[in-house]
Amino acid sequence: MAKVVIAKAKNSEDYNRLCSIANRYRETSSIKAWGGVDNDAQFFPNDEYDLIHITEMLSEKGFEYRIENAE
Repeated sequence: MAKVVIAKAKNSEDYNRLCSIANRYRETSSIKAWGGVDNDAQFFPNDEYDLIHITEMLSEKGFEYRIENAE
């Protein structure tokens, strides 16, 4: 089943950084990603390797995230 990683920013400055990261993924890889509402961003990894990469990157940058099944 497809997964979505939803990352949460703590404030508007972090949200701008998070959207920049999402835009970079969308423009330079096959990972679909974009900023959402309520200071969050969504990342749609293609496989388990993408999922690991995204979650490690978000952790290193200090973002909280959760993983859900994509609908």
